[in-house]
Amino acid sequence: MHLYLSDLDGTLLQPDATVSDFTRSVLNRLADENIHFSVATARTAATVRQILAGVAISAPVILMNGACVYDLKTDRYIKAEDIGEQGRSVLFDALERRQMSGFVYTIDNNRLETFYEQLDNPAARAFVAERQQRYGKVFQRVDRFADALADRTVVYYSLSDRAEKLELLARDLRTSGSLRVEFYRDIYQPDHYFLEACALNASKLNAMQFLRQAYGYTSVTCFGDNLNDLPLFAGCERCLAVANALPEVKDRADILIGSNTEDGVARWLSEHAGLKGAS
Repeated sequence: MHLYLSDLDGTLLQPDATVSDFTRSVLNRLADENIHFSVATARTAATVRQILAGVAISAPVILMNGACVYDLKTDRYIKAEDIGEQGRSVLFDALERRQMSGFVYTIDNNRLETFYEQLDNPAARAFVAERQQRYGKVFQRVDRFADALADRTVVYYSLSDRAEKLELLARDLRTSGSLRVEFYRDIYQPDHYFLEACALNASKLNAMQFLRQAYGYTSVTCFGDNLNDLPLFAGCERCLAVANALPEVKDRADILIGSNTEDGVARWLSEHAGLKGAS
């Protein structure tokens, strides 16, 4: 059994973070013909559910760069990677030392919650405003992560800012050996980067391998555009990069396809995924 697995932002989605009518039509045809398709994204379940409204997804989705796997049909997390006590200590100590905040995500009793200490830069304020307005997300302010989240299952951390403001924190987290760190450009704000941290064994690659084992997929074709897609590329039988992908991603791809604005993923699927009536 084969799985097609696509990144969302910059790959499957349009520049306004929506699914085009053409892409929606192709993905629903895949589902109708029992061709398995899913997504692997840095986003959370709340935003993915709204973005993919009206799209039939036949396999669980990979969220937060592989920190968890979520079943949209049952509204349940079927896999979540806890950063653990050591990971929490390293993360919270580094944030206090660098006097930075960001967003910490926890999952307890199948409920994802997002916490912050302060919205201390324009990117953080814009992040909250957009997700509240577009997706109805709830963010909770706490005085101190270490106190408020001591007994919570922390699965993910995220912060967006200019690269030079994030580099020292990224170095601290990487050298700790306790966390997996992703550091990549924000496609919606080219002068900003995302710094994200999760458990060492949390990645799009490991989440994809979980789907293989749990659902019997013998091969996977993946689509991507950014650096956080490279772990996934390492474990798939066929890797495709959209025309707008970073050079590093194109270099690792087996096939280059049209850009996200050209519905590159859906157009390739419509021709090569075995849909009835396709040329």
